[in-house]
Amino acid sequence: MAMTAAMRRLHEKLPPKQSYPLPPREITDRMIPSASQEIKSAATLLGHFGYGALAGALYACLPGKRMPAVIYGPLVWTASYFGWIPAAGILEPAHQHPARRNGLMILAHAVWGLALGLGLKELYTASERSFGMDVEPQATPKDAKAKPGTAAKHDEWRRPVLDHYHASKDRFGGPKIGEYVRSVRSEIRGCHP
Repeated sequence: MAMTAAMRRLHEKLPPKQSYPLPPREITDRMIPSASQEIKSAATLLGHFGYGALAGALYACLPGKRMPAVIYGPLVWTASYFGWIPAAGILEPAHQHPARRNGLMILAHAVWGLALGLGLKELYTASERSFGMDVEPQATPKDAKAKPGTAAKHDEWRRPVLDHYHASKDRFGGPKIGEYVRSVRSEIRGCHP
């Protein structure tokens, strides 16, 4: 969304001769030229957000220490607009487009990279702090009084959920929820250092 907002705002500042549709729409126009405007609009959004999600997921799973995401964004632009898009005959290479339009796209991809990096940092922090707690209930006496900030207060909301889960597990089988959460957490850790 941040990239799309940057593209829209920067597109409005282009000179009139350069304010024709941006590359995501140009790609759609070339790929499905006879489609209706509604279909092209939907396909542009789907392609734009889908490609961004795929590129972001690839970045998240890069092994070892990664380059800063704010640099990764412009590298995605370079690989796309100097690489596979012209190689597939969809658009001319970026050096054949006006410099201000290329500048707009590079800046928008840097914004995307920044948002990607901040978003991943937030997800990793949440996976460690918010989702990383052991979800198996602690041994708490049933008559414990809840005090703000205590495990007993925490158990007030989670114990009924876990009791229901364990009752269903006994009827339907399946792994313990804690084992499941730990396995998912280890898979997530496999995608980042």
